[in-house]
Amino acid sequence: MWIRFNPNPTGKNVGDCAVRAVSKALGMDWQQAYAEIAAEGYFLCDMPSANAVWGAVLRREGFPDIKKSCRASQRSSSELKIQYYENKTIIFLYAVLRSIRARRST
Repeated sequence: MWIRFNPNPTGKNVGDCAVRAVSKALGMDWQQAYAEIAAEGYFLCDMPSANAVWGAVLRREGFPDIKKSCRASQRSSSELKIQYYENKTIIFLYAVLRSIRARRST
């Protein structure tokens, strides 16, 4: 079932995908998620939308490393590389949803 979720205070839904996803994954409001990601980007000297930046925020909160999670899967290495490089966002969202479900079941 699809449930609409857009914590952006102005209702925008373009350009802040990482902020909205981190907001949902960590249960924080949009501003707090933005501040966390922006601060991490500052410390890493990278843009907040960079995979390394929002990924570091999630890993700090106990989420698995997406690349390591994919490697541990039973699918072939070449299949994972294609999927990972074709659409990193889908893999990120899958990892977020899987982690949310795991947290709820404990």
